[in-house]
Amino acid sequence: MLQGSMLKANRTHLRRAATMFICFFAVFVSCRREPREGDIRVPGVSPDEARRLMQDRASPVTQSDQPDIEFDAESKDLGTIFQMDTYGCSFKFKNAGTARLVVQRATSSCGCAAPVLSEKELDPGEEAELNVELKSEMAEGPVVRSLMVKSNDPDEPIKKLKIEAKVVPRLPVKPKSVYFRKVRKSERPTASLEVGPPNVEGIRSVEVKSTTDQFTHKLQPVDGEKGRYRLDVSIADDAALGRNAGWIEFFLNGETEPCARVRVTAYLVGDIEVEPARLTFRGVQGVETDLRPLRVMSSTDRTFRVLGVNTDVPVLKTELVPIEKGKQYSVIARLSPDAAAGQVRGKITIRTDNAEQPEIVVPVFGVIPMADDSQSGVGSDGEA
Repeated sequence: MLQGSMLKANRTHLRRAATMFICFFAVFVSCRREPREGDIRVPGVSPDEARRLMQDRASPVTQSDQPDIEFDAESKDLGTIFQMDTYGCSFKFKNAGTARLVVQRATSSCGCAAPVLSEKELDPGEEAELNVELKSEMAEGPVVRSLMVKSNDPDEPIKKLKIEAKVVPRLPVKPKSVYFRKVRKSERPTASLEVGPPNVEGIRSVEVKSTTDQFTHKLQPVDGEKGRYRLDVSIADDAALGRNAGWIEFFLNGETEPCARVRVTAYLVGDIEVEPARLTFRGVQGVETDLRPLRVMSSTDRTFRVLGVNTDVPVLKTELVPIEKGKQYSVIARLSPDAAAGQVRGKITIRTDNAEQPEIVVPVFGVIPMADDSQSGVGSDGEA
C-alpha cells in the first residue's frame, strides 16, 4: 500500500518535470528559429511577440474632445474703396470641434484695421463673427491688411486672415507732402500742388483748410482744364522760428470730413540753428546711454551765448559743452538707467541771449524696449 502511494507520487513529479521541460524547450526554439521574411526584429523579444506588440500599437486610439475653429473664408476683397473713408467687413466662424472654443484675442498688422469679436467663447456647433473696421486713410493703390486670431484650437492656435482692397483718392493731390527745409525768416518760398480732377461725379465745390496758422494757401482753377486746380502753399509771415508742421485738408461739397490731406513741414532758422531739429532715440533699459548730441551754432557772423539748458523729460539729463565760444555749443542728452520701458516724450529747451531766439525748443521722442529685447540706438532728426 505504501509502495503504491510512493510510486504514484513519483509519477506525478515526473509528469510535472516533463511538462516544464517541454515549455522551456518550446520557448528556446521560438527564440532561436531563423527569422522569416516580414518578421519584426526587437532585441530580446521573439518575432511573433514583436509582431503582436506592433499590431497592438497600430490599433486606433480614441482622441479626447477638442475645439476646432473654422472660418467661412480666409480672405475678404473689398474691391475699390476711397481714401479717408471707413469700411467694414465680417468673417463668420464656428466651433466645428467637440469641446468649448475660447478665442483669446484678435489683432491686425496695422492700426487702420480694428478687429472686434462678437463672442469669445463658443460651445460645439455655435457660430460667431469677427467684425473688422478698416480706415483707408492716405493709402493709395492695392493694400493688404493681415489679421491674426489666437484660440485654444490645438491644431491651429493662430489663424491668419487677410483683407484686400484697391484704394483710390476721390480728389487726387500731388505731391503728398511739402517740406520747407532751413528757410530764413526773411524768405517766403512757395510750393505748388496739383489738385484733381475728381474721381467721383457731382462735385460742386472744393474747399481747402489748414490745421495751423503757420502756413497760408491759395487755390485757383487751371485754365481750360475742368476739375483741375493749383494750390500754392507758403509760410505765414508770423510763423515761429524752428520746426512748424501741420496739414492742408481738402473738402468736397461742404462736407465736414476731409477727402484728402497733405502734410506740410517747415524749418525756419534765425541767427542760431540747432541740429537735429528733433531728437529721437531708441534706448536700452537699465543702461545709461548718451544720445545723439545737439549742435547749437551761429548761422551768421553774429555771436551768441547759451545761458542754460533744461528738459521736462525726467529720465534725461542734459550737459552743455562749449565747442567754439560765441559760435558753437554741444548739448549732450543722457538717458538714465532708471528709465522704464515704454515711450518717452517731451522737449529740451535751450536759452540764449539772442533777442529773436531767447528760447529754442527741441522736441524729444524715444522708445525704451523691455530689457530682454532692446537694442542700443542713437537719436536722429527723422520723423517719429
